[in-house]
Amino acid sequence: MRRLLPRLRYPAERGSYDEAKIAELISAVGLPALAARIEEEAHWNRMLSLGEQERLGLARALLFEPDFLFLDEATASLDEPGEETLYQLLHRRLPRTTIVSIGHRSTLAAFHQRRLAFEPRGRSFRRAGDKSRAGRVGETALTPKEKGRWTEHGRRPFRDET
Repeated sequence: MRRLLPRLRYPAERGSYDEAKIAELISAVGLPALAARIEEEAHWNRMLSLGEQERLGLARALLFEPDFLFLDEATASLDEPGEETLYQLLHRRLPRTTIVSIGHRSTLAAFHQRRLAFEPRGRSFRRAGDKSRAGRVGETALTPKEKGRWTEHGRRPFRDET
């Protein structure tokens, strides 16, 4: 059994973040009942649903305010309105963070300015939208010169250096 608070601030040391701020973030991601229980010891991985665990993961992201945030199926267990609410929260609270989402839901496209589709053929990079040299409908293969010029992904600069 463990307390919830150390799990949320990991790997930061005790006292690195204000407990009131952590409680506010837990409420902001839609778990207000847990905000008052951050010092409680429990088997949280057994007690919380996958959706609740995803929400806590996003609360950690809001707490740490990273420059880059990679989300792999981070909202897969949430319904679409819940997913939309959390992505709006991420964009509002992390305006300088580049958010890269990996997922199968088509609804993720609404929360991003760019889409990359990786295919197993060699080292081909594809960008959604332009059909001029598309291997599949709606995708364009980027030449090495284009990769160097493609500097915006999400909301922060992105450059492929390979």
